Amino acid sequence: MKNFIQTQFHSLFHLFDTTDAPKTIREISGGISMRGYNLWILICSAMLASIGLDTNSTAVIIGAMLISPLMSPILGVGLGLAINDQDILLRSLRNLTIATVASLATSTVYFWVSPLSEPTAEELARTQPNLLDVMVALFGGVAGIVAGSRSEKTNAIPGVAIATALMPPVCTAGFGLAHGDWRIFGGAFYLFAINAVFISLATFAVAKYLRFPLKEYVNDTVRKRVRNFIYGALVVTLIPSIYFLYTVYKNNREKKIIETQVVNEITKRGNEVLKWEIHRELAPRQVKIYYSGEQLEEPQMEEFNKSLRLNNIPDYEIRLFRMNLSREEISEMSNEAVQNLLKTLNVNQRPDSTNRTQTNILKEIQALYPQVKQIGFGEVVFIGPKTDTISQVLLEVEKRPLPTADLNRLNNYLKIRLKKDTLLLRNL
Repeated sequence: MKNFIQTQFHSLFHLFDTTDAPKTIREISGGISMRGYNLWILICSAMLASIGLDTNSTAVIIGAMLISPLMSPILGVGLGLAINDQDILLRSLRNLTIATVASLATSTVYFWVSPLSEPTAEELARTQPNLLDVMVALFGGVAGIVAGSRSEKTNAIPGVAIATALMPPVCTAGFGLAHGDWRIFGGAFYLFAINAVFISLATFAVAKYLRFPLKEYVNDTVRKRVRNFIYGALVVTLIPSIYFLYTVYKNNREKKIIETQVVNEITKRGNEVLKWEIHRELAPRQVKIYYSGEQLEEPQMEEFNKSLRLNNIPDYEIRLFRMNLSREEISEMSNEAVQNLLKTLNVNQRPDSTNRTQTNILKEIQALYPQVKQIGFGEVVFIGPKTDTISQVLLEVEKRPLPTADLNRLNNYLKIRLKKDTLLLRNL
């Protein structure tokens, strides 16, 4: 039975039968050089990756990863260490340095002249690497060297190039250099270092496991130096990634608690949460919640803060922004108008005097329509078979009156804001 299991295991996971070590060494060694056409392809790849990052285009970024020749010198470092080939090791390190500097220079120049100065989601996604990125690099590196060591052709190499994503973090680091943002530069370059170190480690481990032939005899002193070098590189690379993974876990845990203990509770009270966001960069850290419905008073605020303290996250300040708009009305506004409106809302609004309420309404209207200079409030008395009093709002607008469609939308908003069934809204 034991022999049967061993036979089945070998038939499923065998590697030695189809390994071609001389071919693998020859191909990796031949692709290390960053001169001539390889350097041209590298620069084109860096330019494509920069454009893809700048425009948030995943397809362009994938294309840049597929044509990038950065993988070869990284594989060469691991191979040189594994077979004790000093020539391959030194050439790989030299050409990896050239490739990294050329990629950084290309991306820095591009982002320096690019009119798009704000970091995109694709760039920000590469600034906080963690232990999971280590695992991606390690398993991607194993797949790369296993596929490359086969005597027959495989289709795994393009997938490895996409998974390990060597070029995008280098170009994101270039964005950080171009804009003097050392946080982005440090995070992105660290992700590139993770990929390089653990792809090299995977190459070293697989080459040792497959018993690639050593170029010369390795004595105990050299073996210890290689071992210490590898262990040192692992420790230096791993420690920050573990910290970043813990930070991601902690932030996700805090977000879940805030959602459960605060956001969902506001909804249960009959209000509608329109938007909420966490600002960890502020001091103190803040949770901003934009909602519509009944005013939340001080006892309810204290209850929310108490819940956060009981869940061991006392260092957040809850800030509530009450909006007299429904989700449907907000969806009809432009994104810019919504953002302007959110910025102008007062925090924790309390029952107010008439003048202050009217001032707030003016600010809210100007957030949507900056051309409105001032507003007037009054009552109109209609005399007839039935006497009726209707609230009236007059708008003084720069240049030309608001279009009818905007007036109708604003009229609906003001009726909700002023709690009126009927309202007259007119341009002056």
